[in-house]
Amino acid sequence: MKLLLRTCLDEDSQQGDGTLTQQAARWIALLLGSPLFAAQCKLAGKAVQDRDSFVQLLDTLDHQGGVASLSTLGRSLNSPPSQLNALIDSAQRILNIDGFTILTRDRITDTIRLDRDLLCQQFDIT
Repeated sequence: MKLLLRTCLDEDSQQGDGTLTQQAARWIALLLGSPLFAAQCKLAGKAVQDRDSFVQLLDTLDHQGGVASLSTLGRSLNSPPSQLNALIDSAQRILNIDGFTILTRDRITDTIRLDRDLLCQQFDIT
């Protein structure tokens, strides 16, 4: 089963077909459908165009308990470091709102941390 989701991540991009597989958690689907997420995407401009990679990033972090190394993320997304860094930067611009750091990068340990509880609170996801 696939859920059809249109988001700002595929408005200006020909990549993907606008579907989200069951692999993605329910909260990711709710995030992608939230008005605040759409507004954040518009503010970020064309920074994030590959919705599938964005969803895979969130899904991987979720399955890793909210923390994953850059090498783990790179393998999961089959992405070279330069693309992965650009994706993480874009995701931070979208998710880190009102001074709250939902997605953080620890450059010393080369890890990315997702605070899913704070994300759900900030984006009003229940």
